[in-house]
Amino acid sequence: MLLAQKEATLEEIRVLDFDYETNKLPEPAYQAQRAHLMEIAGETLQALDELGTEQPPDDVAAQIEAAINRVRAQKQEGGVVAATAVPANGRSQFCPQCGTPVDAADKFCGACGHKLAVPA
Repeated sequence: MLLAQKEATLEEIRVLDFDYETNKLPEPAYQAQRAHLMEIAGETLQALDELGTEQPPDDVAAQIEAAINRVRAQKQEGGVVAATAVPANGRSQFCPQCGTPVDAADKFCGACGHKLAVPA
């Protein structure tokens, strides 16, 4: 569960970065959403560290960025990484495109219309 949340959060950051780079998001919205996603990713990495599944990070931000680069490399090599609405706190879920809260049963984000993949 935590590994899936980590990968989904990294994918959300990658999509957010792409949207910002292609001028789909204004700077203030990008910075706020990226800070929120980085916080979620950091918490997820800390939870994984407590379970002993990964090496303890010297610099959480650097580890997150390295993981984002791994996801980008998978994408470029033809790997498929589905963007899913992942529970950040075990109760609510967020759209991987815009960060708006969505229900688990939603197939599309009500705010941006992004198609939500059904978690396996």
